Amino acid sequence: MCYNISTGGFMIELKSTVSNIDGKLFFNEDIWNRIEKIMFEIKNESGFVGKRDRFLKSNISCLITYDNNDVGFIYATQENRYSKGLFVDIVIKKEYRSKGIGKYVLSELSSRCNVYLFGEIEESNVASNKIAEEVGIKILSSDKNYYFFFKEKYNEFLEINKNHDFEKAVLKNALNSNELYNGIINEERIVKIK
Repeated sequence: MCYNISTGGFMIELKSTVSNIDGKLFFNEDIWNRIEKIMFEIKNESGFVGKRDRFLKSNISCLITYDNNDVGFIYATQENRYSKGLFVDIVIKKEYRSKGIGKYVLSELSSRCNVYLFGEIEESNVASNKIAEEVGIKILSSDKNYYFFFKEKYNEFLEINKNHDFEKAVLKNALNSNELYNGIINEERIVKIK
């Protein structure tokens, strides 16, 4: 899977970590190695270093290139707190921020996916919240803001969730992605040790 988005005279590409060859899915090591390089470059500003399992378990995972430069990555994962949608994480290298890349990628992904996409952003992350508000609709606010990125399906989302299932799921299972994946990794280690 590779999406091309032309904006402002530059080409943004989303290159998937998964390749479909003759109906079989393969993890693309080259794309993964390029994502991992970005993780190590930004290790002081994020907790993404060494999170290969996040990408292996994700429903969507892509390298983001801008004008043929590797500038970030995006992935979307189904989490146990809300099974009807995918939670999106996106990272753009500092020197490529404020160019609209994150906004364009989120917009493109939400227009191409036929699933509910959500963002979970710390309230203190002003820049990311601004982008999320431009692309999506804020549906829940606490110390983290939650956004719905599939605007065309918002009324459908509200109808399905008229009993506030989403809010209950998020607030009762206040797991963030790190806690969720640490739990999965620990379970796998216990199984292997036995």
